[in-house]
Amino acid sequence: MNEERTMETQSLYLTGVSNARTLAGYRTQDGRAIRPHKLLRTRMLVKATPQDMDILVNQEHLGMIIDLRTETEVKAGKDPIMDGVSWYNIHVSDEQLDKGVNDAMTRMYEGDPINALIEMVRQGIMNEDTYIRFVQSEVSQKGFAQFFRQLRALPEDKSVLWHCTGGKDRAGTAAVAIAGVIGAWMRRMIQYLKEEYGSVVHYIEEVLHASKQDMETLQKMYLQ
Repeated sequence: MNEERTMETQSLYLTGVSNARTLAGYRTQDGRAIRPHKLLRTRMLVKATPQDMDILVNQEHLGMIIDLRTETEVKAGKDPIMDGVSWYNIHVSDEQLDKGVNDAMTRMYEGDPINALIEMVRQGIMNEDTYIRFVQSEVSQKGFAQFFRQLRALPEDKSVLWHCTGGKDRAGTAAVAIAGVIGAWMRRMIQYLKEEYGSVVHYIEEVLHASKQDMETLQKMYLQ
Protein backbone atom coordinates (compact mmCIF):
# COMPACT_ATOMS: atom_id res chain seq x y z
CA MET A 1 0.00 0.00 0.00
CA ASN A 2 1.31 3.45 -0.93
CA GLU A 3 1.84 5.85 1.93
CA GLU A 4 -0.15 9.03 1.40
CA ARG A 5 2.04 11.94 0.35
CA THR A 6 1.07 15.46 1.40
CA MET A 7 2.70 18.90 1.36
CA GLU A 8 3.53 18.39 5.02
CA THR A 9 5.10 14.96 4.66
CA GLN A 10 7.21 16.15 1.73
CA SER A 11 8.23 19.52 3.18
CA LEU A 12 11.89 20.40 3.69
CA TYR A 13 10.84 22.89 6.39
CA LEU A 14 12.90 25.77 5.05
CA THR A 15 12.00 29.10 6.63
CA GLY A 16 13.18 31.42 3.85
CA VAL A 17 12.23 29.29 0.85
CA SER A 18 8.61 28.32 0.28
CA ASN A 19 7.33 25.39 -1.78
CA ALA A 20 10.42 23.40 -0.77
CA ARG A 21 9.74 19.69 -1.05
CA THR A 22 11.47 16.37 -1.39
CA LEU A 23 10.23 13.75 -3.83
CA ALA A 24 11.44 10.98 -1.53
CA GLY A 25 9.02 8.12 -1.00
CA TYR A 26 6.84 8.53 -4.07
CA ARG A 27 6.04 5.08 -5.43
CA THR A 28 6.46 3.85 -8.97
CA GLN A 29 4.17 1.39 -10.73
CA ASP A 30 6.47 -1.52 -9.92
CA GLY A 31 6.49 -0.73 -6.20
CA ARG A 32 9.88 0.94 -5.88
CA ALA A 33 10.23 4.36 -4.24
CA ILE A 34 12.28 7.49 -4.82
CA ARG A 35 15.32 7.47 -2.57
CA PRO A 36 15.62 9.96 0.29
CA HIS A 37 18.08 12.87 -0.07
CA LYS A 38 18.10 12.69 -3.89
CA LEU A 39 15.42 14.79 -5.62
CA LEU A 40 14.41 18.21 -4.27
CA ARG A 41 12.28 21.00 -5.75
CA THR A 42 11.76 24.52 -4.43
CA ARG A 43 11.03 28.07 -5.44
CA MET A 44 14.03 30.38 -6.01
CA LEU A 45 16.63 30.33 -3.25
CA VAL A 46 17.24 34.08 -3.03
CA LYS A 47 15.86 34.33 0.51
CA ALA A 48 17.39 31.12 1.85
CA THR A 49 18.58 31.60 5.43
CA PRO A 50 21.84 30.20 6.82
CA GLN A 51 19.74 27.54 8.56
CA ASP A 52 18.03 26.67 5.27
CA MET A 53 21.39 26.25 3.57
CA ASP A 54 22.62 24.10 6.45
CA ILE A 55 19.59 21.81 6.04
CA LEU A 56 20.16 21.53 2.29
CA VAL A 57 23.89 20.87 2.47
CA ASN A 58 24.24 18.83 5.65
CA GLN A 59 20.89 17.08 5.99
CA GLU A 60 19.82 16.69 2.36
CA HIS A 61 23.41 16.29 1.05
CA LEU A 62 22.87 18.86 -1.69
CA GLY A 63 25.44 18.66 -4.44
CA MET A 64 23.80 20.34 -7.44
CA ILE A 65 21.36 23.19 -8.07
CA ILE A 66 19.59 23.47 -11.42
CA ASP A 67 18.12 26.95 -11.85
CA LEU A 68 15.36 26.90 -14.50
CA ARG A 69 14.83 30.68 -14.55
CA THR A 70 15.57 32.98 -17.47
CA GLU A 71 18.66 35.21 -17.50
CA THR A 72 16.52 38.22 -16.56
CA GLU A 73 15.08 36.40 -13.57
CA VAL A 74 18.51 35.25 -12.43
CA LYS A 75 19.92 38.78 -12.65
CA ALA A 76 17.01 40.03 -10.54
CA GLY A 77 17.83 37.61 -7.73
CA LYS A 78 20.81 35.25 -7.68
CA ASP A 79 20.95 32.01 -5.71
CA PRO A 80 23.29 31.99 -2.72
CA ILE A 81 26.61 30.21 -3.06
CA MET A 82 26.90 27.04 -0.99
CA ASP A 83 30.13 25.19 -0.31
CA GLY A 84 30.51 22.06 -2.42
CA VAL A 85 27.36 22.73 -4.44
CA SER A 86 27.53 23.22 -8.22
CA TRP A 87 25.04 25.55 -9.94
CA TYR A 88 23.66 25.33 -13.47
CA ASN A 89 21.27 27.66 -15.25
CA ILE A 90 19.21 25.71 -17.77
CA HIS A 91 16.68 27.59 -19.90
CA VAL A 92 13.38 25.78 -20.40
CA SER A 93 11.42 28.90 -21.30
CA ASP A 94 11.95 31.19 -24.29
CA GLU A 95 12.61 34.57 -22.68
CA GLN A 96 11.20 36.55 -25.60
CA LEU A 97 8.25 34.39 -26.67
CA ASP A 98 7.22 33.64 -23.09
CA LYS A 99 7.87 37.12 -21.73
CA GLY A 100 4.23 37.55 -20.67
CA VAL A 101 4.26 34.24 -18.83
CA ASN A 102 7.56 34.94 -17.10
CA ASP A 103 6.58 38.49 -16.11
CA ALA A 104 3.25 37.29 -14.77
CA MET A 105 4.87 34.47 -12.80
CA THR A 106 7.37 36.92 -11.29
CA ARG A 107 4.58 39.33 -10.27
CA MET A 108 2.60 36.44 -8.86
CA TYR A 109 5.35 35.31 -6.52
CA GLU A 110 7.10 38.59 -5.77
CA GLY A 111 4.66 41.45 -6.08
CA ASP A 112 0.88 41.34 -6.11
CA PRO A 113 0.01 37.63 -6.23
CA ILE A 114 -3.80 37.94 -6.27
CA ASN A 115 -4.03 40.47 -9.11
CA ALA A 116 -1.24 38.72 -11.02
CA LEU A 117 -3.06 35.39 -10.81
CA ILE A 118 -6.34 36.97 -11.94
CA GLU A 119 -4.57 38.59 -14.90
CA MET A 120 -2.88 35.30 -15.82
CA VAL A 121 -6.23 33.51 -15.94
CA ARG A 122 -7.78 36.34 -17.98
CA GLN A 123 -4.99 36.18 -20.53
CA GLY A 124 -5.12 32.40 -20.71
CA ILE A 125 -1.61 32.12 -19.30
CA MET A 126 -2.59 30.00 -16.33
CA ASN A 127 -4.94 27.12 -17.13
CA GLU A 128 -4.95 23.32 -17.14
CA ASP A 129 -2.67 23.29 -20.20
CA THR A 130 0.10 25.41 -18.66
CA TYR A 131 2.40 22.42 -18.17
CA ILE A 132 1.63 21.03 -21.63
CA ARG A 133 2.89 24.22 -23.31
CA PHE A 134 6.30 23.59 -21.76
CA VAL A 135 6.72 20.13 -23.30
CA GLN A 136 5.68 21.47 -26.72
CA SER A 137 8.32 24.23 -26.81
CA GLU A 138 11.58 23.61 -28.66
CA VAL A 139 13.45 25.66 -26.05
CA SER A 140 11.91 23.55 -23.30
CA GLN A 141 12.76 20.32 -25.07
CA LYS A 142 16.41 21.30 -25.43
CA GLY A 143 16.50 22.53 -21.85
CA PHE A 144 15.01 19.38 -20.38
CA ALA A 145 17.39 17.24 -22.44
CA GLN A 146 20.21 19.13 -20.71
CA PHE A 147 18.37 18.73 -17.40
CA PHE A 148 18.48 14.94 -17.80
CA ARG A 149 22.18 15.02 -18.63
CA GLN A 150 22.84 16.85 -15.38
CA LEU A 151 20.76 14.33 -13.43
CA ARG A 152 22.91 11.52 -14.80
CA ALA A 153 26.07 13.39 -13.75
CA LEU A 154 25.04 13.76 -10.10
CA PRO A 155 27.50 12.12 -7.64
CA GLU A 156 26.02 9.04 -5.97
CA ASP A 157 26.14 10.48 -2.46
CA LYS A 158 24.55 13.84 -3.36
CA SER A 159 21.10 15.27 -4.02
CA VAL A 160 19.95 17.59 -6.77
CA LEU A 161 17.64 20.58 -6.30
CA TRP A 162 15.88 22.31 -9.17
CA HIS A 163 13.78 25.44 -9.05
CA CYS A 164 12.21 28.23 -11.06
CA THR A 165 10.77 31.45 -9.61
CA GLY A 166 7.82 30.08 -7.67
CA GLY A 167 8.69 26.40 -7.75
CA LYS A 168 5.54 25.41 -9.61
CA ASP A 169 5.47 25.95 -13.39
CA ARG A 170 8.90 25.00 -14.74
CA ALA A 171 9.94 23.13 -11.61
CA GLY A 172 6.66 21.22 -11.79
CA THR A 173 7.25 20.30 -15.42
CA ALA A 174 10.72 19.03 -14.49
CA ALA A 175 9.13 16.84 -11.81
CA VAL A 176 6.76 15.46 -14.45
CA ALA A 177 9.69 14.69 -16.75
CA ILE A 178 11.42 12.75 -13.98
CA ALA A 179 8.14 11.00 -13.19
CA GLY A 180 8.00 9.82 -16.80
CA VAL A 181 11.40 8.18 -16.45
CA ILE A 182 10.82 6.48 -13.12
CA GLY A 183 7.12 5.70 -13.57
CA ALA A 184 5.60 7.89 -10.89
CA TRP A 185 2.62 10.31 -10.84
CA MET A 186 0.99 13.35 -12.52
CA ARG A 187 -1.61 11.63 -14.67
CA ARG A 188 -2.81 14.51 -16.89
CA MET A 189 0.64 15.23 -18.28
CA ILE A 190 1.34 11.54 -18.79
CA GLN A 191 -2.00 11.14 -20.61
CA TYR A 192 -1.15 14.05 -22.93
CA LEU A 193 2.29 12.64 -23.76
CA LYS A 194 0.78 9.25 -24.51
CA GLU A 195 -1.77 10.79 -26.87
CA GLU A 196 0.75 13.01 -28.69
CA TYR A 197 3.88 10.84 -28.69
CA GLY A 198 2.63 7.30 -28.11
CA SER A 199 4.11 7.04 -24.63
CA VAL A 200 6.05 9.02 -22.06
CA VAL A 201 9.11 6.90 -22.80
CA HIS A 202 8.85 7.67 -26.53
CA TYR A 203 8.72 11.42 -25.80
CA ILE A 204 11.78 11.16 -23.59
CA GLU A 205 13.67 9.05 -26.14
CA GLU A 206 12.75 10.94 -29.31
CA VAL A 207 12.38 14.52 -28.07
CA LEU A 208 14.70 14.69 -25.06
CA HIS A 209 17.20 12.24 -26.63
CA ALA A 210 17.52 10.03 -23.56
CA SER A 211 18.15 6.37 -24.38
CA LYS A 212 16.70 3.35 -22.58
CA GLN A 213 20.14 2.91 -21.01
CA ASP A 214 20.02 6.52 -19.78
CA MET A 215 16.62 5.90 -18.21
CA GLU A 216 17.79 2.69 -16.57
CA THR A 217 20.76 4.60 -15.15
CA LEU A 218 18.44 7.24 -13.67
CA GLN A 219 16.19 4.58 -12.18
CA LYS A 220 19.15 2.94 -10.47
CA MET A 221 20.36 6.31 -9.19
CA TYR A 222 17.08 7.64 -7.81
CA LEU A 223 14.95 4.59 -6.89
CA GLN A 224 15.23 2.00 -4.17
